[in-house]
Amino acid sequence: MTGQIPDTIIYENEEYAIAGIKDDNLFNPEFIGINLSTSCTACWRGFTLNYEVTNQTLLLQGVLLNTKDEPTPINGIKPIKAEDSFFDYLYENLD
Repeated sequence: MTGQIPDTIIYENEEYAIAGIKDDNLFNPEFIGINLSTSCTACWRGFTLNYEVTNQTLLLQGVLLNTKDEPTPINGIKPIKAEDSFFDYLYENLD
């Protein structure tokens, strides 16, 4: 089985890989109507998330994802095309 691209979290200026449990996502782009697709066996779910802990609050900072549709804005932020990536779109500065 191919290892999966992990979500990440920045805590006290250190980046950590975090593992999820099936169906226990803190956020899933499908929750807001984005139809996901996969482009490689390293990310079957079609997205990866980047979190940061700031002032004792967990914030979603970024999302990389694949979709065949026009992606929906998240918190009013439109994605940009991802460059040199397994993913099609990148959302940044979502806090």
